[in-house]
Amino acid sequence: MARFREEIRVGAAVGAVAFFFSHGLPLWDDDYGVWLAQAESGLLPLLLRILSPLTSDPLAWGYSDRPVQVLLYKLLHLVFGTWGSGYFLVKSLAFGALGGALYHAMRRASVERGIAYLALALFALSTTSLASLLWHSDFAVYSQLVTVVLLLWAVPRIAKGPASPGPAFIRFSLIFFAAVYFGAKLRGDVRLVPLILLAWTWCYRRERFRLYRWPLGTAFLATLPWSAQLFTARPPFLPGATGYQGWTYGTFSLGRVFDFLARDFLSIQRAPLSVLGALGGGVALAGLAYGVYRFSTHLRGKPRKAKASLDLRGAKVPVPDAEWGLLLLWLAFSVLACGILSPQPHAFQLRYTLIPLIPATLLFARTAQVAIEDFSRVRWLKTALLTLVALQCGLHVSRDYRFRADMGHMLVSIDGIYRAVEKNHPDGPFAQGPGFLGYAYKRGVKAFETRRALSSFDEAAQLPANAVIAAWNPPLDPRFSFETVASGCGASLFDLVFRCEPHESGFLLRYLGTVPELAQADQLDKRGSLSGARQVLEDFLRRGPFNPGAGFVLSLYAYRQGDFGRMEQLYEQLGPYFPTNASVLYNWGLAKQGQKKYREAASLLERAYALVPRDYAIGFNLADSYYRQGKKRRALATVQELMETFPNSAPLKNAYQEWSK
Repeated sequence: MARFREEIRVGAAVGAVAFFFSHGLPLWDDDYGVWLAQAESGLLPLLLRILSPLTSDPLAWGYSDRPVQVLLYKLLHLVFGTWGSGYFLVKSLAFGALGGALYHAMRRASVERGIAYLALALFALSTTSLASLLWHSDFAVYSQLVTVVLLLWAVPRIAKGPASPGPAFIRFSLIFFAAVYFGAKLRGDVRLVPLILLAWTWCYRRERFRLYRWPLGTAFLATLPWSAQLFTARPPFLPGATGYQGWTYGTFSLGRVFDFLARDFLSIQRAPLSVLGALGGGVALAGLAYGVYRFSTHLRGKPRKAKASLDLRGAKVPVPDAEWGLLLLWLAFSVLACGILSPQPHAFQLRYTLIPLIPATLLFARTAQVAIEDFSRVRWLKTALLTLVALQCGLHVSRDYRFRADMGHMLVSIDGIYRAVEKNHPDGPFAQGPGFLGYAYKRGVKAFETRRALSSFDEAAQLPANAVIAAWNPPLDPRFSFETVASGCGASLFDLVFRCEPHESGFLLRYLGTVPELAQADQLDKRGSLSGARQVLEDFLRRGPFNPGAGFVLSLYAYRQGDFGRMEQLYEQLGPYFPTNASVLYNWGLAKQGQKKYREAASLLERAYALVPRDYAIGFNLADSYYRQGKKRRALATVQELMETFPNSAPLKNAYQEWSK
C-alpha cells in the first residue's frame, strides 16, 4: 500500500467531493426497485445467474442483465436497508478509487504532479461525472473503475509479458477472462475492454496478436448476451438492428455520436453564445487541436520520440506511439459506443458520457504535459493552462451546484411525498398534480397503482372526496389544504452549504371541494359582521391542515380591521410557498409596513414590483417604505417612475413635493 500512498490521498479527496454532493439523496429511482426485486429471488439463483453465460434480458441485448450489480444491491440492502446515504457512501468510495486510478495512470505516463491534479479536477468536477454519481441505479462509476484498472494491468503484460503459451500466459488469460466476464455482469460497457486491447495489440504488438487474440476474443465473446435471439436479430451496432429499439439500445447512428459529443461531452448547447459556456468544451478542443498538431509533426518526421508505424500489406503507415494509441483507441471505442444508445432527455443522457470522459481526461493530461515540454521556454504557458482549467472548473462547479440542487431538492421532495402517502393514504385516492413525476412509487401500494395524473388542478373536482394530490406548485385556492410539505432542503452536507427555499418542496394537498365556511364568512361580512367573518375562518384553520387560500382571505379581513400582527402571522405561514405571487408579496409587504418593519416591507414590495412593474399601489407603498427608512433618493426615483405612467395622480404629486423638502 505504501507505493500507492499518493493515489490513496488523491482518491480520498475525490471521494470526499463525491460524498459531499451525493449525501442526503434518497433511493428514488424506479430501477432500484427492479434490482432489489431481482435480489429477492435468493442468493443461489443469483449466483447461478452470475455464472451462467445465458442472458435473462435478450430483448434488450443484455442491457439490464447485471447480476453482479444485483448482488451488490442485495448486500447493501442487508447493511443499510433503504438509507440512501449508506449506498452513496459506497459509491463515493468507488468514485474516489476511480479518481485514484486515473491519477496513477497519469503519473505512470510521466505526467507531472501539477498537470495530473488539473486533469483530475476537470474529471471530478465535471457535471457528467456528477450525473453518473447521483443517478443511483447507474453503475458506470463501478464498471469504469473495473475498466481503468483492467487496462492498466493488461497493457504492460501484453507488451512485455510472455510471447508464447506457458504458465504465465495461462495465468494472464484466466485472470483477464474472469475480470472481463464478471465486470460485464456488473455493467455491459466493460465489454469494450477486450475490443480496445484487440485493436491495440493488432496495431502495436502485431507479433503477439496471433497469441493474445484468443484470450482477448474469448473474453469478449463471453460478455455477449447469449440467447436464441443473438442468432435471429441483428445487434444494435449493425445497420438494420431489430428488437432493441426503445429505452435501452437503438440502431447505431453517427448522429447520436455527434449528439453526445455536442450536448454532453462539450456542453455546446448549454451556453452557445457565452465565452464561458464555450469553455465547457474549450479545454477538450484545445487538447484535441494540439494533439493533431503533434501528430502532424510526427508524420512530417519531426517527432520527439521514435516514430511508430503500422505495416499494412507492406506499406508503412505512421501512427502515434503505443501510449497515445491506447488512449485514442480507448476514446474512439467509447465515443462510438454512445451511438447505439437511444435518445433520452439531457439529464438522463449526461451520465453515459462518463465512458468517453475517462480516456479524454487522460488524453488531456498527456497533451498538456507534451505541450509544456515542447514550449518550455514560454513561461506564461503554465499560467495560461492553470487559468483555463480554473475557469473550466469554476464553470463545472456552477453547473454542478445547479444540477445537484435541482435534482436533489426534487428527489428528496418526491421521497417525502412517497413516504407520506404510503404511511397515511396507502389505499388512496391519490393523484399527481401537473408536472409531478411518477418516480419512486412502490409496487403493492394501492394508492400508487390506482393514481391519476392531472393536467390541471381544475380536474381535481372529478376526484373522490378527501383525495390527496402530489404537487410542485400549490394553487392559492381554498379547495386545497396542505396535507404534507416535503421539504427538498434536507439536512445533508450539500444543504448545509447551499441553503434552499421552502417553496423548493413537494406538496401533498388534500382536496376539500367547496368550503362552506368561506361562503358563511362572506355572508357575515356582507351583513356588516367583519369580526364574525374572521372568527369563522379562524375556527376553520384551527380544525385541519393549513389552507393557504382561506388564510389569504382571512388576511384581507385582518387588514380591514388594522390587525397587522395577525396579518403578518398568516403571511409568514403561507408567503414562503408563493414566492412569485405578486398579490401575496404585496399583502405581506403591507403587513410588515403596518408593523413598522420598513426594511422587510421594502424587500417584499421590491419583489412584487419586479413582477408587476409600475403598478400604482405596489410602487407607491414601496416608495413610502423607502422614505420611512430614510432613503429619500430611492423613494423620489420610484415616485418619478410612477408619475410617468400616472401623470395626473394627486397623491403622487403631493408625495413628491413633501419628500423633496
